[in-house]
Amino acid sequence: MKTFGVVALIIISFLTLVWFFMLRAPSPEVVCEHIVAISVEEAGDRSPNAVNALVDQLRLTCTREKRTKLRLRGKYHYAEYAKCVMRANTLTEAEGC
Repeated sequence: MKTFGVVALIIISFLTLVWFFMLRAPSPEVVCEHIVAISVEEAGDRSPNAVNALVDQLRLTCTREKRTKLRLRGKYHYAEYAKCVMRANTLTEAEGC
């Protein structure tokens, strides 16, 4: 009985570590806020009205798009995608994810 408890503890610990390092990902809202921040930064001091329209459009569609990606591709692929986007410093890098 004691051996079973030790084996169960090892398996649970392993699965927890796998989840923590592989499946833990930023939420769609956090990913979208990062994309918005990159977009505003790249837009710079161009037309403020155009930048505001871009931000509004991104906020409307981005979260829904990311939730759909999570649902269709699964948590593992979404986690890889979200981590890649969060590492990106430009829109070009984010698009490459």
